[in-house]
Order: sequence, then C-alpha cells, then structure tokens
Amino acid sequence: MANKEFLIESIWATESSFSATTPVHLLKDEWQPSANLDLDVQTAEVDGKRVVNLLINVAVSIKDKEIFKLKSVHTGVFNVTGYDDKELEQITESFCPSIIYPYAREKVSAMVSSAGFPPLHLSPVDFDARYRAAKEGKA
Repeated sequence: MANKEFLIESIWATESSFSATTPVHLLKDEWQPSANLDLDVQTAEVDGKRVVNLLINVAVSIKDKEIFKLKSVHTGVFNVTGYDDKELEQITESFCPSIIYPYAREKVSAMVSSAGFPPLHLSPVDFDARYRAAKEGKA
C-alpha cells in the first residue's frame, strides 16, 4: 500500500473583478440587497500536481436593480499522492475547495468593502454535500 500524502503547495487569487453598476452614492433604497451566488469548482492535473480553481460570481441587486457584480477565482495547487481514483476525486472536488474557500470569502468581502459598500459575507459552503449531490445526480 502506497503512503498517502497531502500537501498544500500554494493558494492565490488568480482573477478578481468588480463592477459597480449603481455606485454607493446613487443608492436611494434601504440597504436590503439580494445576492445571487454562483460557485463552481474546476480541477486539473498539471505536472503531477492537483490544481483546483474555485470560481465565485456574485450579483447583488436591490428591488430588481443591479448594484454590483464581482468575479473571484482562487487557485490551489496540491501535492496529493497514494490515493485511489475515487478518493482523489473526492479530495480535489470537495476537500481542496473547502481549504480554498475561506481565502476567497475574505477576498470577496474586501473587494465589496473597498468599493464603499457594506461588507458582503458569503455563507459557509458544505463542499462535501455539494460533491455528494453532484455524484448522485450523475448516477
């Protein structure tokens, strides 16, 4: 049986963009926004390493009026060895994104705050539940 190894090599913000359709100073309604979060995970193997991209898109509106949109992509590079294919898939689709997500949440909050809007705190995500649901959907 091979030795199992899991190492985080690096995590960084690969891409970030923020677009304020309605700047703060033009807001007339009370700050009760609705946020639409789109979250995706992309994985690849590059030079024997596992590369995991966490893509976050958020659109915020108030009463059907778009306020801002943001996109944030965070990438993690992991050295994962000694696992079978099923374990490896779960690690890269569930465990790795759960490691990257706190960094992405902080970046999203900072982007929104630096644009002058009240902080946007993304809720925790259960990546394991998302993974299981995706697997059941394919079955």
